[in-house]
Amino acid sequence: MQKKITLIIISFISSVLFIYTLYLTSKISYFYKNGFNRIFPPHFIKNWKVIDIYKNSYYVAGIDSKSVYLSTPTNPTALLLLDYIQNTKKEIQFRISDTNKIAWRVLKAQVNSPNFYLTEGLTPTILQGELNSLNIKRTPLKDTHFIDLIPLSTSSFILKTYDSVLEQNILSKNTLHPTDIKKPPNVLEKQIDGLFCVNGDLHYDDSLSHLVYVYSYRNQFILLDTNLNIIYKGRTIDTVSRAQIKVSELKSGKEKKFVLSSPPLIVNKKSCISNNLLFIQSGLIANNENRNSFYRKSVIDIYNLRNGQYKFSFYLPEYKNKKVSDFIVHDGVLIALYDHYLLSLTIDL
Repeated sequence: MQKKITLIIISFISSVLFIYTLYLTSKISYFYKNGFNRIFPPHFIKNWKVIDIYKNSYYVAGIDSKSVYLSTPTNPTALLLLDYIQNTKKEIQFRISDTNKIAWRVLKAQVNSPNFYLTEGLTPTILQGELNSLNIKRTPLKDTHFIDLIPLSTSSFILKTYDSVLEQNILSKNTLHPTDIKKPPNVLEKQIDGLFCVNGDLHYDDSLSHLVYVYSYRNQFILLDTNLNIIYKGRTIDTVSRAQIKVSELKSGKEKKFVLSSPPLIVNKKSCISNNLLFIQSGLIANNENRNSFYRKSVIDIYNLRNGQYKFSFYLPEYKNKKVSDFIVHDGVLIALYDHYLLSLTIDL
């Protein structure tokens, strides 16, 4: 019995040390010099305003000329509306007429004023309404399961979904009136498994009628039109052109599942678009950066979407010992979430 207990303890300690070693290895890799330099203009951030939102589970659902809309997974049918000009806030609670078969915990809120959307790809479900009516109705999508969704209009959507023939995640355009599905091939480039290697963020700018897809694990983004035709493929300034991930395959009967077997190298953490500019929170340090500054702050790189060229970078500093968890930009105003605080900053574009 004593030997069994000793073996169990040794196995447990070995497992913990192995996981911790993987963690340290992945963390250290972010602080190596990565073969590129950044440009930092002086006095880029101005006019800080702070609002306490009292919860740290909020994420940005949308923004317009004076308000930012926040949602939380704990109450997806409610929106917290913050007037970032007057520094005021109020909550909007929506009513859903059809609550049948909804995966509530994964509902994602999106605001494209005056429209509001709640979506989840498990069942799948699209709920939509207008901000001033508070009533949300279900939109029929049949059985098209999806990983991510961006509404182009109340009857047209861009989906990231799995294609069983290509055995990878793809982008598709689903139109309801009339019913039509476009699945152009090779928009997302498979490098390893077709799932994790094509991870990324999808954005839409209705003023320009352009879509942008930013890969998470490689130095690439794609500019597309609303029919998913590629306008160009752009490169971020770092040198990671191939996803640095390790994927394992798990089999259970006839089913197979892919999982990450080690922490991935995250090249592009978060991103957003505004006024033909792409803002990317980078995960990699440049040759000309101080490691302490990079560790304590969040670096944002800006690219011109007209030609894909890098413009310059700036830092979002810590606030109350917290780093930024989400951000969005609109007409020279940057909204950043830090734990349960929202910061409104003017940026000099």
